[in-house]
This record gives sequence, C-alpha cells and structure tokens, in this order.
Amino acid sequence: MNNKTRVHVSKAQSGELVDVPNNKGIINWTSILEVCGDENMIKEIVKIFLEDSPKCIEFIANAIKTKNPEDVKLYAHRLKGAARHVATKQLSEKAYRLECAGKENDMEVFASLFEDVKSELENVMSFLSRDDWIETAKEQSCNKQQIELS
Repeated sequence: MNNKTRVHVSKAQSGELVDVPNNKGIINWTSILEVCGDENMIKEIVKIFLEDSPKCIEFIANAIKTKNPEDVKLYAHRLKGAARHVATKQLSEKAYRLECAGKENDMEVFASLFEDVKSELENVMSFLSRDDWIETAKEQSCNKQQIELS
C-alpha cells in the first residue's frame, strides 16, 4: 500500500506535484484517549513510544540476523503492545504477525514481515513527531465519526 499522497504545492512553492506522507488514520484518537485518559498522559506515553520503539526494531533486526526466533517473538510482542498503547492498529497487527512467526519458528518469513513492521513504524513515528499530530488525530477521529453517522 502506498503511504504517500500526491499533492499540488502552491505556485509560491514552485507549483510542483510532490509526495507527502498520507497520515490518514495512523492513530485512533478515540482509542488512545480511552487507553490513556487525558492528553498529558497521551503525550508521556507517546514520548516513551518514540524512544523505545526504535530499540525494539534494533533488537528484532539482531534476532533475525542471529536466527533467534525466541527474541523475534519477544521484541515483536513488546512492539505490538506499545503500538496498542498509542492506538496504531496497523503497526500492532503487523507486529503481531511477526510475533506469530517467531512463535512458529518461521525464519523464512521474518525478513518480509520485518520490512512491513519497519515501514509502518516509520510512518507512525513520522506522524507522532509532527508538532500538530494531536490536532490532526482529533480531526481525523471527528471526520470518521461524522462519516459513520451519515
């Protein structure tokens, strides 16, 4: 799936078509609010997520390199839980598939599943690193609710 959208930049910015990340629906604001309770707690949990998730990716990469399915399972499980805490369903699901491959010692699928997880984590981290991510997530949630009510 393409994670970028083509947009037209205004003439003042050259008038070119450029690729920008399509961050639609990366974070489910309603879910993260239910898990965390309030915005201050959300900010703290997201801060921890942004610090810890790259470490999980490093640990998973090393586990794949050393052919250690037990560690693949362990760190994919850890990443899955972190993704659930920040309400990013796609990352959680992809990490779950990698965790299952670790449980089944399915070394042949590790690399492709890992690439999916890494790519999705990059999308999530890019979104959560934006200054306006909270406002964007709220807006997307509001828009989704309006569509569901129509």
